[in-house]
Amino acid sequence: MTVTEPMVDRLRVARFVGAFGRYETLPVKWEEDCLWIDLERRFPADCWVTVQMRNPSRGRIGRFLLDAVVAGPGDDVVRNLPQIAQSHDHFGWTGRLPEAVLGLRLTPLSKDLPIAITDLSVRRRSRSSLLVEAFLHEPVLSLRALYWRCLGLKVRARGILARALTRRGESTYSEWVRQFDTLSDSERQLIRTKVEEWSAPPIISLVMPVYDPAPAVLEAALRSMKGQLYPHWELCIVDDASRDPAVPRLLRRYADADPRIRLSSRTENGHIAQATNDAIAMAQ
Repeated sequence: MTVTEPMVDRLRVARFVGAFGRYETLPVKWEEDCLWIDLERRFPADCWVTVQMRNPSRGRIGRFLLDAVVAGPGDDVVRNLPQIAQSHDHFGWTGRLPEAVLGLRLTPLSKDLPIAITDLSVRRRSRSSLLVEAFLHEPVLSLRALYWRCLGLKVRARGILARALTRRGESTYSEWVRQFDTLSDSERQLIRTKVEEWSAPPIISLVMPVYDPAPAVLEAALRSMKGQLYPHWELCIVDDASRDPAVPRLLRRYADADPRIRLSSRTENGHIAQATNDAIAMAQ
């Protein structure tokens, strides 16, 4: 990432203290293509904070990773802080800072696409303000957190409160997929039309060794295969002597319904290597 002086000049990092918005400047520097905010010895243990920043970007997708760097017994430990899209280009994270936190690190996702982080603040939060904020978004979870807190189960209450504070519109991989990697109906139809024009489409062979998976997970994998836009494939499955009778029944049902799904069953368990080799031998 190329860091320019105007980008640095526009960045103000502040820690707000108390109810009157007083703040103090935190040390900020760019190092090794990332932005470093020094927090060492600035926050007490068991401290809740809100990190907020503005990152002009495409949609509600942040082009950076937000991490907390914590002092460890040997090397420092990095913990990711999943930011939430609060508006079009404003992002934030609310939670408890890890103990022995040294600072925050913002790393661009692309070295070829510069980013401009502005209006970055680290604000200490009171538990009462957190509870009010959580209640406005997730009242049921907030009441559960308050209930467990009143019973003295602080760890459980903290976990539930954190869930209530983060279920507000995420800036995550699933959101990125929704915006940039989800085909429309017209795009799907165009792909099907193009494939139909091929005179000799290749057959793609996939191998699947199976041994006692959860039936729901196995069925999800089979449905994923059947939902592919490219129709010229074969799925070579070897059941490696599964003990759960639901597994072979499920495999047989799908194999009988779709000739592209080819099934072989071993009488004794040969482990993943043997089952994979048997499945490869089935491929056309």
